[in-house]
Amino acid sequence: MALVLVAFLAFWFYQNYQFKNQREQNLKTLKSIQSELENLKNEDQYQKNIKLQKEIDDIQESYKQAVQNFEELLSLEEKGVKTNELETLFAQALSLLSERNFASASSTLSTLSQKIDEEEKKIVAVFKIPENLPIENTPPSQGYSRQQVPTEVGNFMVSLIAADYGSTKVIVDTASTADCHNDCPVLPLSTYVARNGAFAGVNGSYFCSAAYPSCVGKTNTFDTLLMNKNKTYFNSDNNVYSNNPAVIFGGSFIRFMGDASQ
Repeated sequence: MALVLVAFLAFWFYQNYQFKNQREQNLKTLKSIQSELENLKNEDQYQKNIKLQKEIDDIQESYKQAVQNFEELLSLEEKGVKTNELETLFAQALSLLSERNFASASSTLSTLSQKIDEEEKKIVAVFKIPENLPIENTPPSQGYSRQQVPTEVGNFMVSLIAADYGSTKVIVDTASTADCHNDCPVLPLSTYVARNGAFAGVNGSYFCSAAYPSCVGKTNTFDTLLMNKNKTYFNSDNNVYSNNPAVIFGGSFIRFMGDASQ
């Protein structure tokens, strides 16, 4: 029995090692394609050679599609989906790209996109709201509650924390002390809660993950407008989301706005 267990563990570690090597190789190939694209753009013929322009367009479109697939694979893995077979298909697409076989690479990436979409649908189909959760469309009077909220398109599971605003202070905290455009500091949510002596916390703006190729040069940045507890205003120079909804917490009020530019 011990021998079987040892053999199983050895096989598992080998498979895991192979998968990590595949992921690292895929990322390395992506970066190589990106580098080739930049080199082509910098050639003297860039403005006048139609054939070269067509090649640049093909590489750029294929690279964009490959990056999207890569980031979708990362997202699937975060959701607990085994992506080994999909990673292999992705590696095949990258190999075709490196050979400049753009038509076959595009076809392979399209197939990969379909398979990723199928996995996403499986996740949605498998998820089931626990039957013991109450169906309620009003929040609790105080404290924590997890409940089903009925809507026209079905029930949704929601986790809520209700507190008296007269005795509860809501603050916005940031790891950065000012605008940051690359390699920005990040902290886990638990650290934000602990360093402010809070009893609850919620993540705010989505930041550009270092694991995503599309985030190169803007790692851990976010684009939405924000003012933290120190009254530091973020992203006023990159005001691309001023039409997004916003919420303002004052000393004795909460105000919701249709867009941040108000």
